[in-house]
Amino acid sequence: MKSEKMGFALLLALAFTSYMIISSAMAPKPVFASIEGREYPAPDKVSAPPEIPKQNSIEYLLGDAEARRQLALETARLQAAVDKRRAEEVAKRLQSMAPVPNDFPETEAMEALLLAEDYSGVHWEVLDATHRQETRAGKFLGHCRPWQVMSRGQYAAFLKICKVTGRDPKQQVCSSKGAIGQMQFLPKTWVAEGKDGNGDGVIDPWCPQDAIISAGQFLAKHGYETNPDKAIAYYNGGNNRGPAVKRYVAEVKARAAKAASQSRKKDH
Repeated sequence: MKSEKMGFALLLALAFTSYMIISSAMAPKPVFASIEGREYPAPDKVSAPPEIPKQNSIEYLLGDAEARRQLALETARLQAAVDKRRAEEVAKRLQSMAPVPNDFPETEAMEALLLAEDYSGVHWEVLDATHRQETRAGKFLGHCRPWQVMSRGQYAAFLKICKVTGRDPKQQVCSSKGAIGQMQFLPKTWVAEGKDGNGDGVIDPWCPQDAIISAGQFLAKHGYETNPDKAIAYYNGGNNRGPAVKRYVAEVKARAAKAASQSRKKDH
């Protein structure tokens, strides 16, 4: 009788866990932002591994180690299914907006842009425009030597980044203001804000995936949802709002609008 009750409780726990994971994945998302008439859903939160059962949970009260193990495995399996479907949705979006030759980013960069959009809520067109504006989409990373233009604090941060990424500091270049990498972060800013965008365990400003996702998170942190212009301006010039920064914002928006327009034409 006791084992029947335990089995019934386990089934209830598995059913409830399955319902919560699947229903959360299927729930409609509110509109997050728009650019040139396009609307986007709010970004998903990054999936987290299943939590260790708490002492007041059903599976813990069962007092059965095997039952707890099976429930954890089932939760992990369902979460993996949700993650796989989400990846398939990104791939489907990528296919629906197949790049126009010589004008859209390469497939690998496009995937990074779409994932960055999903995680940060910043439109992929804006991230692509920023990437092009900063480094011609990674083709020009600067013409200065870091030790010639960086302050002592920035150079110390730069050396730390090189050590982490396994790069020779003497072989790297930067902008005239000391910005580095694909999205031109100042070294101290990268140390504080950089993210691992491809999951290889290294936070690398020269890696497109890391740099693009970090830029998305940075723009989101600085108010992109409510005031995209202000966030883009802060990305370029901090609190500076001079003519050069205003021109930068206008150019990024123009590039983003062009990409959005091309994407709509491809969709139709």
